[in-house]
Amino acid sequence: MLNKHLTVNLQKPKEWVKASCGFGVAFLFVVFISNNLKFLISETDSLPCHYFLHFPKIKPGLYDYTAIESDWYQGKIIKQIVGRSGDEIWQDKNGHIFVNQLNIGNALKISSDGKALTPIKSQTIPQGYVFLCSDHARSFDSRYEELGLVPLSSLEGLVVPLSR
Repeated sequence: MLNKHLTVNLQKPKEWVKASCGFGVAFLFVVFISNNLKFLISETDSLPCHYFLHFPKIKPGLYDYTAIESDWYQGKIIKQIVGRSGDEIWQDKNGHIFVNQLNIGNALKISSDGKALTPIKSQTIPQGYVFLCSDHARSFDSRYEELGLVPLSSLEGLVVPLSR
């Protein structure tokens, strides 16, 4: 037996229209959210936060976080944009890599899983590319040719940390 408080009387057009509109609005909201907002979890220690909101359709800017697909990790990685076209990448005599005057850190020769790493060459970031990095000293980022400078077209929108 149906609970009469949960049923819609189809004989009354106003109730039917209200119920249909309510369902339609809820459906559109779910579709909008599923296409415009995602929840990401980073299981690495390369970032101070592990939980993120991902807005795939919002273009990230300088110092924002973004996501990209990485063949190295065979999945999505989250990094911060710290260099854009026209910025200078250089290395000092101690092996520290800089973007303009921002010290990114040393480039390692071998990854934590034993793969050889190649430090990025000194250069000006070309039009349409960005330099991505993380705070962690062992982070796999644009300090290495294996990731390198990332085309803007590869950025998967804005990623916002949920805590610090």
